[in-house]
Amino acid sequence: MRVEERLSAARSKLSHFGQEVRALRAGGFRYAVFFGFLMVLLAPILVLEIIVLLVFGFDLEIMQTRDAALSTEIDVEEVPKEFRPLIPLAMKWGIGDSETREARIKAASPSELKHLEEEVGPQMQGIADWLDSYSEAALGGSATAGYFIFLQTAYEEVSDYLERYDRR
Repeated sequence: MRVEERLSAARSKLSHFGQEVRALRAGGFRYAVFFGFLMVLLAPILVLEIIVLLVFGFDLEIMQTRDAALSTEIDVEEVPKEFRPLIPLAMKWGIGDSETREARIKAASPSELKHLEEEVGPQMQGIADWLDSYSEAALGGSATAGYFIFLQTAYEEVSDYLERYDRR
């Protein structure tokens, strides 16, 4: 991993952690107490993970999932044939960073979002079954699986977004 990629990944991890901490304020007292305690316990893990990332160039992927800017390859052979038509959507929408994914959703046209919903929706159970066939270790080591995991997340977020949009 190049130095620029290491720094980008470290910034992304810190940004994600900061976003989670900021979310504690909006969750109410009990939520903030419970998850605030959890975040305090996770902070040393984040520091250790960033040190390993910066020094050795290896992302342990404990604190944050795949950053789309760092992983750009989908192994077509790894994708079952019935899901291969979804690869372009997975490449576009399968973003691990929630802020980036949310920005892409907000910037998209309603027709783009409807297209995503119509193409992915009928395949959700099949994608879930396929991803469930991975061991946890294999799942974490597969950029291809990561794209499809976050494609599912994007689908759910887009469905919620369109539902709110349609109410207006």
